[in-house]
Amino acid sequence: MEIIGSNILPFLEKLEWIYIITFILLCYNYQMIERNIKVAFLSKIKTRFKVALIGICYTPVYYYLWGLGKEDIGYLFSSFLVSFAFHKLLVDIIINAIQKHNKRAYSFKELGGSDV
Repeated sequence: MEIIGSNILPFLEKLEWIYIITFILLCYNYQMIERNIKVAFLSKIKTRFKVALIGICYTPVYYYLWGLGKEDIGYLFSSFLVSFAFHKLLVDIIINAIQKHNKRAYSFKELGGSDV
């Protein structure tokens, strides 16, 4: 437990959580758009490469918009790696949980229930 408190928690505190969340949302929205609009050459590229390309394009934009300094580049890169590694897992778990919750609430209302 001491290892977590002394090593992992300070690392997690330094991550750019706004970047991680917005990057995951960007990738998720891109995947939703891609499902609806079929482009032949994009369908041949693996998803992980598309996500990496989105991250490579989004990271400098985030860096300049938030006015980060040179000392923050390492943490921004770490945030990119964390979001790149876990985007699919987080999106699947969180978005599916939200969708299931909304479906249950909607079906409950259809049966005449009250959401209050």
